[in-house]
This record gives sequence, C-alpha cells and structure tokens, in this order.
Amino acid sequence: MKKIKEEMKRAQQQQSSNAKRLAAMDKEARRRDNLIRQLENKDRQREQFMKRTNEEINRLRKAQKEQARQARSAASSRMTPMRTAQSRMARTPANRGQPSPEVAFSPKQAKMKWTFIEKRLNRLVTQKQTVGKMEEELGRQLEERTRLVDEITTLERRFVQVQDVQEREAVADQIDGCHLKLNYVQDQITEIQTAIVDVDGSKVRARSLLGFLMFRGLGFFALG
Repeated sequence: MKKIKEEMKRAQQQQSSNAKRLAAMDKEARRRDNLIRQLENKDRQREQFMKRTNEEINRLRKAQKEQARQARSAASSRMTPMRTAQSRMARTPANRGQPSPEVAFSPKQAKMKWTFIEKRLNRLVTQKQTVGKMEEELGRQLEERTRLVDEITTLERRFVQVQDVQEREAVADQIDGCHLKLNYVQDQITEIQTAIVDVDGSKVRARSLLGFLMFRGLGFFALG
C-alpha cells in the first residue's frame, strides 16, 4: 500500500512538473510568435526604406543628368565666343606683350575634382558590393531562423506526445538548445539589417555630394 502511495505521489509530481513545463512552453511559443510578427514588421519597414532609398537615388541621378546636360550646353555657348575673341586677340599685333585673358576652364582643377569624384565612385561601388554580400548573409540567416522555428514547433509537439520521462527531458534539452540558437540568429539578423541601413544612408549622402560637385565644377561629367 505504501509503495502504491509513493508511486501515485511520484506520478502526481511528474504530472505537475509536466503541466508546468507545458505552460512554460505555451508562454514561450506565444512570445516567439510575437517576436516573429515584430521581425516581419521590421522586414517590411526595411523593404519600404530600401524602396524609398532607391527612388531617391534614381531621382538624384535623373537630376544630375539634366544638370550635366544644361551645364554642357551653357559651357558650349560660353566657350564659342571666348575662343573667337582669343583667336582675334592672338592675331592683333597691339596685344603682344599683354597678359592673356583669364581662362574659364582649368584642366588641373578639373583633374583634381574628377580624381575626387572617381574615389567617391569607387567607394560607392565598394559599398554596393558590401551591401550585396550582407543581403546574401541576411537571406541565409532568415532561412536559418525559419528552420529553427519549424524545428522548435516539431520538438514541442513531440514533447507533448512522449510519455517516457527521460525522453521528455532529452526533448526539452533540444528545445532549449534551439531557442539559444534562435536568439543568436536573431541578433545576427538585427546587426546585418542595421548595417545595411547605415551603408544605404551613406550611399545616398555620397551621391548627393557627387551631384553637387558635378553641377558646380564638372557639369560635363555625369553618372551613368
């Protein structure tokens, strides 16, 4: 009789422990679902930001091309009469020995500005390549997150179905391990998303600066 009571007591304790474990797992599942929804919202916000950024870049490029076209047209109209006047002055003997008129275009200055712009362009290319690699890594991490969520769901179902105590504990350990991996993967996803947004923001600022320099000093150059 005493042995039966002990067995019943152990069974009740085990049942209570399992109930607590199930309640904790339900709570964790709800927390995970909320986290996934938050992450999906962040992904949508990032996609919207990327879309707005690309639209802004395209708008800047169109404006730069139009500014470059206007600058070339204005420079051509200014240079034609200037060359004619310089040619006439060169043929006039009275002008010999006098200082030559100021030249509007400086090849040295243009070369310096173009070198600066070329460095900026190279930096933009490097940033674009970096963003591409980060987006590939982000895709891998998102796939890993989905895989872990599916694995946790499968293990939780298995935990509910299993009756053996030791097997339940083994499944619970697997679930805990998957949660640790999931937290790490989510940290990686957040870091990559932040880095992509930072790089994209610096690309927009760099393109704006290039457009300003091209319009002010090198209107005849344009981004392709």
